[in-house]
Amino acid sequence: MAALVSVLIFSTNKETRGIYQSFSVFGDYSIKFADKANTNLQQTLSTKIDLIIYEIMQPSLTEIEFVEQMYSINPTVPIVLVSGYFADTKETVFGNKIAGFVKKPLVLENVLSEVKKIINKSIKTEVFLPDLNFDNLHYENKKLSVLL
Repeated sequence: MAALVSVLIFSTNKETRGIYQSFSVFGDYSIKFADKANTNLQQTLSTKIDLIIYEIMQPSLTEIEFVEQMYSINPTVPIVLVSGYFADTKETVFGNKIAGFVKKPLVLENVLSEVKKIINKSIKTEVFLPDLNFDNLHYENKKLSVLL
């Protein structure tokens, strides 16, 4: 990765913070932690963020609503959900609002793999497609066939 990837992490789990902080060792990541209770979400998500990691400790409606709120504020920022719950129901519960899912117990390699997959997917490569004029193409083919 050439550019610094800005990762915003919502986690209240003190045990997993060290794992998340290890990100900067394994790549060009700028890690910022946020507390969902004390964060102005509108203001936070209006800054440049490349990826959000949201760790859910206990499944509840407020956790699901928080994901929906983050998505509604900035739907272009991919959200990776880290949880011991929702593994079988993530599509039903969250739909297209989450870009990735990491099942607990939290392992750094699993999180890194998911983040790299999403970042690589979000890098857009521009493909040059020439303007094809089929009449002109047919004429050019005729000219080439004469040369053969």
